[in-house]
Amino acid sequence: MIPFDWILPRGRAVARLLLSAIAAASLFVTSLSVSATEPDSPSTANSDALPLITPYNFDPSDPGEYSRLNGKPAPGNVATGRVWNRPLPKVRRAAKSIAARAPTVSAPAVPQADLVPIEPIVAPDEPASVIEVVAIAARESLRPGDLLPAFGPQTRQLGKSVLGLPIVGHYFGTTGPKTLVFAAIHGDEANTAFVANQLVEHLTKNSEAYYGRRVAIMPVANPDGLARGTRANAREIDLNRNFPAKNFAVGKKGRYFGGEEPASEPEAQLLIQLIDDWKPDRIISLHAIQRGKHGNNFDGPAERLAETMSIHNQYAVLKSIGYPTPGSFGSWAGVDRKLPTITLEVPTDASGATAWRENREALLAVIQAK
Repeated sequence: MIPFDWILPRGRAVARLLLSAIAAASLFVTSLSVSATEPDSPSTANSDALPLITPYNFDPSDPGEYSRLNGKPAPGNVATGRVWNRPLPKVRRAAKSIAARAPTVSAPAVPQADLVPIEPIVAPDEPASVIEVVAIAARESLRPGDLLPAFGPQTRQLGKSVLGLPIVGHYFGTTGPKTLVFAAIHGDEANTAFVANQLVEHLTKNSEAYYGRRVAIMPVANPDGLARGTRANAREIDLNRNFPAKNFAVGKKGRYFGGEEPASEPEAQLLIQLIDDWKPDRIISLHAIQRGKHGNNFDGPAERLAETMSIHNQYAVLKSIGYPTPGSFGSWAGVDRKLPTITLEVPTDASGATAWRENREALLAVIQAK
């Protein structure tokens, strides 16, 4: 007869082996199912770089987007500045009223062709609508938790580039002074898009950073240029020379050519319309320049803002960038329209992470400025 003391430890060992085999088989089956549905998933390093595309920043009628891969246009997500080759995420139909925000029994999947972006319930610049939302909530017996999406950050597709790529805006806050931040108006300044996207992520996670303030962020103002890695847009126009400033001039064709007439490009027109409609109190335009020339360049009544930023990023305060900029955004918005405008020039050779680390507090200080 085999002693019990001999069977017990060996039985435990056999049980552990069986459990390990079952777990390994389960992981194998799961990996097969994932690879079958997402054969082209990006690498871990790439997927962690920036957030995935959202239901707001693509056109469901034309979901194809482009990014630069090995120097050539390839399927990707220019709106968030990263290559993106996964299937579009599942989204729900646009809600016709706030009642659609209430918990419901999950419905069967809807074909992607029938999907539309979810429209925000309360526009960030319309705090008076809050009263209407609360009234609807009371009438339809919604719980307080169902109201949260109405007051959170909003993301919208504001327009399209020459090639039809989405230009996206992220909005935060419902009351207080307004700060507009945009980046990558020059497509070869990709580190600025990274900084802007990091600011979006930071504000999304830290609502106290914009308490009593309103913020609009356009991470990529020139998606065609970013996709191709060029300063100009798809029509070879330098967008930062295409604004209807008093000093606009038709120059010779080349790197700084601003077009035959001002505001001829859809990307410039979109920024002009955004400023006319949203009416920001101050503006930060993110650019990149050769190290040693970087700094907080200001136009219009923005010297104090530039000084505030300098305290945090240790960049120089620049009254002039050092060369003529006819038809530039700063000339149009800051000089002509007297809007406090900062052209934040980060070093070209700085990585996106470094530029963000150096300028995070400076950007947040401008947002909180009175």
